[in-house]
Amino acid sequence: MDAFTIVLIFFGTYGTFMTAAYFLAKVFFPLEDETATAKASLRERRQFVPRRRLSTKELQTLRGTLRYAK
Repeated sequence: MDAFTIVLIFFGTYGTFMTAAYFLAKVFFPLEDETATAKASLRERRQFVPRRRLSTKELQTLRGTLRYAK
């Protein structure tokens, strides 16, 4: 039972240390790609409506799918 407890404590401590090291590394040494993609995604406009006019049947279908999408 003592060996099992020691192994459990070791892996618990190791997991805590690795998690803390990972998040500290992300804070103090961020990758340049992450900040650039985050800013670009915030600037993007999301366009859900097609450019052409929709037919009545397409509008009814779209309304039906949006009603159940929530």
